[in-house]
Amino acid sequence: MHQHASPGLDRDNIAAVLRSGNKEEVLPVLHLLICAGKATIESLQVLEHVGRLLRHQDAEVASTAAELLAAAGAEGHEEGLIQMLQRVEDVCVRAALSALGKVGPNISPSHKDLVVRHVALCLSGSHRVRSRALRTLGELKAMRQALGIHRFGAKQDPESERAKGGMATRMKIEAQRPEGALQATTDTPRLSKDLKEAQEVIDSLKEAFAASEQRADQQAQLFVQREQHWQNELAQAESLAEVAAQEKDELCAELVEKAKDLKEAQGVIDSLKEALVASEKRADQQAQQFEQREQHWQNEFAHAAAKAESLTEAAAQEKAREAGEGKEEHIEQAREVGEDVKTHVEQDSGSPAKEVVAWQRK
Repeated sequence: MHQHASPGLDRDNIAAVLRSGNKEEVLPVLHLLICAGKATIESLQVLEHVGRLLRHQDAEVASTAAELLAAAGAEGHEEGLIQMLQRVEDVCVRAALSALGKVGPNISPSHKDLVVRHVALCLSGSHRVRSRALRTLGELKAMRQALGIHRFGAKQDPESERAKGGMATRMKIEAQRPEGALQATTDTPRLSKDLKEAQEVIDSLKEAFAASEQRADQQAQLFVQREQHWQNELAQAESLAEVAAQEKDELCAELVEKAKDLKEAQGVIDSLKEALVASEKRADQQAQQFEQREQHWQNEFAHAAAKAESLTEAAAQEKAREAGEGKEEHIEQAREVGEDVKTHVEQDSGSPAKEVVAWQRK
């Protein structure tokens, strides 16, 4: 549950970060996986991506990747770890030696010989590298085999044997001494020197162990902080989930109400459609009736217009006829009056022209 709730432990996210190779992103993820433990590392199935980081240019990234492989006890990455033994950074060499020691029991015999040979070559490194190489050879249970490798190298190069004689003797002491105690010997001053060197190795191992414990405490604190962070994230996510569930219920209720309203609205729409169809049908019938009535009144109007035209024409003819008869009668009357006036004027004054003019003015 925690894995699914925490984005930091999502397999796809972790794989994407490891593939990116970005130091600022990769290191926190590697430390988180180391603190999470072997079971979580195996369940996420990202060891293939971690193995590629052994070749990372940054020494801190490569050494942390080796540390993670050691914590997981992952096998199958011996080649990458052997390549790390050839790097110049001591931190990478020590991390690779530690990882090889942890996965030693799972290394196949054919690969183990190769691993032992490369680990034995680290005995010529710095003091801390030699100490870590001795511990790795002890974990691989290959102290005598490493001593044989050095003896073979001495036959090939006597100068190398003189330079590394003290180391071979120390390896012999480490191979023969019982658990936690050096074998007592008082033969020669040379053995005292070897004993002193062995004690230095033990002291360096103690220093390395103390440093490892300190780093483990730091990682534990980091893990506690990250665990608290993810617990807070989980609590916040659960709170958000409750709010989302409540909002979901409210939305569902609202959707149910809207569905009811929609159903009612659909019923109204259907009834309106039926009414519209009926109205259109009734309008079509009324339009047909209107066309019929319009045609009827057009016919009536045409008939009335024709009748009015004929009446108008008859009235005009009658008026013209009456006007013609009245005009002739008035002309005849005027002629008669004119004759009477002329006669009367001639008789009374002898100036017919003036009388006619005066009558006309009247």
